[in-house]
Amino acid sequence: MWKAPADDWRRSTIAGSDNAFALIDPPEKEDYKRAAPCRVVMLVSNNAKDHYKNILKDGELLLTSMPTEPEMLAMTPVLFTERTALLGQDIDLTDDAVMKKEVLERCALVGCVPRHVFSHKQFEAGLNAIVRRARAVAVEKRTEALIQYSYGAVTTSDDNDASSVSSSIYDIDPSPDSRRKPFIRLKALAVWVWLDELKQHFSDLNGKVAFRYEDHCGLLLRGFGSFDGTKLPQRTLLPTTSQKHTSALIRGKKGDNSVVVVASTGYPVLDYATSLYGWYNAKVGESAPTVNSGAFVSLLLNLDLAYKKESKLVMKEEHEEAKITLTMMRNNAGTTFAFKDDAGKNHKDLKFSDVEELFQKHVTVKYIDTSKWDARGDYNKAEIDKLLIKYKDQLPAETFNSFFKK
Repeated sequence: MWKAPADDWRRSTIAGSDNAFALIDPPEKEDYKRAAPCRVVMLVSNNAKDHYKNILKDGELLLTSMPTEPEMLAMTPVLFTERTALLGQDIDLTDDAVMKKEVLERCALVGCVPRHVFSHKQFEAGLNAIVRRARAVAVEKRTEALIQYSYGAVTTSDDNDASSVSSSIYDIDPSPDSRRKPFIRLKALAVWVWLDELKQHFSDLNGKVAFRYEDHCGLLLRGFGSFDGTKLPQRTLLPTTSQKHTSALIRGKKGDNSVVVVASTGYPVLDYATSLYGWYNAKVGESAPTVNSGAFVSLLLNLDLAYKKESKLVMKEEHEEAKITLTMMRNNAGTTFAFKDDAGKNHKDLKFSDVEELFQKHVTVKYIDTSKWDARGDYNKAEIDKLLIKYKDQLPAETFNSFFKK
């Protein structure tokens, strides 16, 4: 055994051997000396600035896994003590089933973090930290990032600094394919906080941010979250460079539902297409969306669904029974639209009534209220509400009330 100040550990004779391994738990300070002739393994928190900034210059980053629920349950007989129960909480320390149920419920709120689960003081502190930090980050982050994290989308970036996130609101594990890349997932209680922020944000959007709203809708169409319990499938966005390019890609989608074609700027009627007959229009604001008759004609011609014959618009034979769905993605509960008589300079030869009749025959208009967006499939708001209410009598009033502060 060799004892010395923490900064002098490298002067040990053993540390001078290039065949030795030193396992160190360095203090939280940037200027701590870590290098030595021996091989050094550092067990550190996910703080890149203090511990592993530029680690790839002379080492590599490996991530350890968070404890799992079965592992937390295995710890329970040893770590669940009289210091675990909250003040006023009556828990029988001889009842294994009761203790394990309590552990799982705490894990659902603060994650599988032993110090937060098995200490009543740390449990309350953990709850406060998650809510406080989640509200702060909700202000800092762009909405696109909040959507992806709330759904459970994560980073598996090769950038080691990507793992340097707040462990109070994120669970950090190695990615499934490599311990060298972080897999970062938002805690359920932080999702609970962010959902209110996101829903309010969607409701507050207006026509001044129409292009940004289209970007939001693109994320949702990739399969991030659900609407009123209906989950959209996982898809990939496919950008386009011109109206001609957009039309070609949509025409080529014969039953392939795994890709969303992103329409180019100024493309008629639709902003996204999931199939030849699956159209989406992103409309932000209170005013009802409109479909101009001329734009509809241009779209049918661009997609080779119809042709003009003697001042008539005729569906091609293979599309005579086409059932097209036009989904209006609104940020409110609006369920109306207008089909407008505006033929434009290219389609004045067509009668509006004929075009309108063809639209009504082949197109069904549906609506999605994006302000009712919900998070990832394993998140259950009602369950979080239930758990927080359970602890109401054991937590200080100011703590409990802060959770539900809007």
